[in-house]
Amino acid sequence: ELARKGVEVERRPRPVTIYELTLLEADLPRLRLRVKCSRGTYIRTLCQDIGDALGTGGAMEKLVRVQSGQFRAEDSLTLDEIEKKTKEGTLADSVLTVEQALAGYPLVYTRPEADRMLHNGNPLRPSLLRRTNGGDPAPDAGRDGPAGVHDDSGRDEPVRVYDSSGRFTGLYQFHGPTGMYRPQIMFLEQ
Repeated sequence: ELARKGVEVERRPRPVTIYELTLLEADLPRLRLRVKCSRGTYIRTLCQDIGDALGTGGAMEKLVRVQSGQFRAEDSLTLDEIEKKTKEGTLADSVLTVEQALAGYPLVYTRPEADRMLHNGNPLRPSLLRRTNGGDPAPDAGRDGPAGVHDDSGRDEPVRVYDSSGRFTGLYQFHGPTGMYRPQIMFLEQ
C-alpha cells in the first residue's frame, strides 16, 4: 500500500534463496516470470533488482501467489464451492486440522518431566526436547536446540511441540539470547 502511494520504505537486506526463476513470456517492456523462492522473499524487490541489473529499471505490475509452503492455489476452494459444501454439510471434509496445516514445521517431543511446563506454556530448555517420541534426544541437541530446527539462513524456524505422550501442543521457537524455546502459539484442549 505504501509503495502504491509512492512512499519509500527502507527494506533491510536479508538472505533469501531463489530456487527457480522462469521467464514465461516476454512482451517487452513486460515480462511474465515464475519464481520459486524461500520465505521472506519480496518479489517487488526482486523485480526491481532484475531491472537494475539489466540497466532498464523494473517494477512489479501483478503478483499471483500459486503456492505457499504445502498450500497450492489449485487445491483451494472458491467462495461458491465453500457455500455449496456448507449447504451440503460436507465442508468439514475439505478443512485441514491445525496439525495438518502446520505439518511443514519440524517436530519435537518433550521429555516426560517437561510435559507440565509445556502444558503451562513455559519456555523450554533444548535438553528437555527429543526428536522422537520416547527415543533418544537429537545427537546435537544442546545450546542451539534439536537437530534440524534451524534453517540454512540462520533464522530460527518454529517447531511443532508434542508432549511425551504424543499430544500436539503448539509451536515454539528458539530464542538465542536466552537459549530457550519459547511458545509462539499454543493449542490446548480444555
